[in-house]
Amino acid sequence: MIMSLSNKGFVEKSFKDLSDSLSESDKMIIETRLLMYRFLSEIDKITNERGINRKELAKLAGTSASYVTQLYQGKKIINLQMLTRIKKALDVDFKIEIVSAERKTKSDVAERSVMKIARAVQKNVAHVAVHGANLPGKLIQAKSSKSERRPQKTL
Repeated sequence: MIMSLSNKGFVEKSFKDLSDSLSESDKMIIETRLLMYRFLSEIDKITNERGINRKELAKLAGTSASYVTQLYQGKKIINLQMLTRIKKALDVDFKIEIVSAERKTKSDVAERSVMKIARAVQKNVAHVAVHGANLPGKLIQAKSSKSERRPQKTL
């Protein structure tokens, strides 16, 4: 579907209307999943670089392959204990930075667009939209302590 610039206002209003129709609970679930997918995206980059598949990641983290699959499919929400296990298994660390709303810039437009899409189509397609997107910002970074020559990964 090709959208002309004249339809831009209509589309933005439609997204806002869809977003406004969601309950606070649904909005919280979407935000939670987006944050989780940021972590999983960084973990995915590291495991791909090292040639580690999800089954091997599960074994290294002391969990089942089924559970890791459910995380990537969005059927389960990752918890801090599992993030710690993965962190230790991959010998990486996460750096978290809080960014206030005032510091949001034009580079965050892609992230807001993904949020609008996720809200519009709700939970099932949110995984596809977020996992396939390159979200800008410095909210989550993963750094491998095994390879100091590699630059930090920034999402």
